[in-house]
Amino acid sequence: MDWLPCPLVIRVSRRLECGSHAAAPAALTIRRVFIPFTLMVTGTLSVLLAIILAVMNEITSILAVIRTGWQ
Repeated sequence: MDWLPCPLVIRVSRRLECGSHAAAPAALTIRRVFIPFTLMVTGTLSVLLAIILAVMNEITSILAVIRTGWQ
């Protein structure tokens, strides 16, 4: 690491912690980023599934009308 500038080495070494001190920032990151993202994706998938089912129902209705001869 001789080629790295000194401030970068100091920043990296300050971030290298062990035990619960290192786990706390990771846990906060998971709470702040991944959980809301997961909820957003889950909600988006639910909406997407509802749209797909609605379109499939419409297609089924149209095909039923076509089969009966547009009566």
